[in-house]
Amino acid sequence: MIWAKMPLRKKELRKIEESHRVRPYLVVRKTKNMLICYQSSSKPSVILNNYEEYYIKKEKYKKKKDSFLNFTKAIMLPICNIENMYITLNDFDLKEIEKRLQILENRENKNVERFYINIEIGKGDVVLYNKEIYYIYAADNSYVYGIKIYKRNTYKQDNDKIFVNRKTYYIIHNNMKKVAIKRIANLQIIDTAYKDEIEKINIIKNRKKEKKEQEKIKRQVFCNESIKEIKVGTVFKVGNSKILYLFNKENKYYGVDIIYYIIAPRIIEIKSITKRRILEVKSKEECLKYIEVLLKNDNNSCKKLKKLYKELKVSIYK
Repeated sequence: MIWAKMPLRKKELRKIEESHRVRPYLVVRKTKNMLICYQSSSKPSVILNNYEEYYIKKEKYKKKKDSFLNFTKAIMLPICNIENMYITLNDFDLKEIEKRLQILENRENKNVERFYINIEIGKGDVVLYNKEIYYIYAADNSYVYGIKIYKRNTYKQDNDKIFVNRKTYYIIHNNMKKVAIKRIANLQIIDTAYKDEIEKINIIKNRKKEKKEQEKIKRQVFCNESIKEIKVGTVFKVGNSKILYLFNKENKYYGVDIIYYIIAPRIIEIKSITKRRILEVKSKEECLKYIEVLLKNDNNSCKKLKKLYKELKVSIYK
């Protein structure tokens, strides 16, 4: 961000108080003689919403005044108007700004200049996925968890209202749909909630219930995903047993029964693996424990198992 004189004609500039003629600008792009910027003010706008404006707290950058960036219009600023450097924004603020610029672009605002950096969709965002609108109520490193919302109370019932960016959306109880969406999926972000709104939207109150819900949705998604993505250490429910997946060979999938592995240490084929319920994923250290028992009790252990044992040891103790 820089301090620069407002890019106005002299006649227009005279109408503005002298102390306000120089203000901060966020630089997005540079051409030969011009900077493409967004203007900043020390006071919030009364008409702009959450994705049209971004608040930069003065304490964060050890400045005397707060900054409120206005994204409704990208400004062409002559390089000769620059007065001084102001601050360099950190990665978190840049990603939050890019998120708002993407929302504006997705809402067909043609006068948007972006940084084109990766953003992190998270709790409080509203996304368009497979032509349906979802409010993101939770997220982890691999997935975001959404609940389908509607712009109108389609079923004309006493359904839950939620407020995102001061706009009303509805959760329809008799048509409730929750999804786990991989972060690599094609998500189009179209809105984002204020902090006070996120706190009020209490879709899942209990954290344990939330975790259980996420695992349930993950298992549903897993059935449609490539079998190649199964991790070593994934535990499947097979009848009354729990089978820990170890390796695949010739399109067959093998593991060890972690309930009876001491009594009957043997490698078992896991049939119909995509239809099996996932219980958990064991750590590398835990996997080593089971493999060591198999190798100790079976002198004819397959090469795949021995190779896996060496790879796990290297990855743990390197």
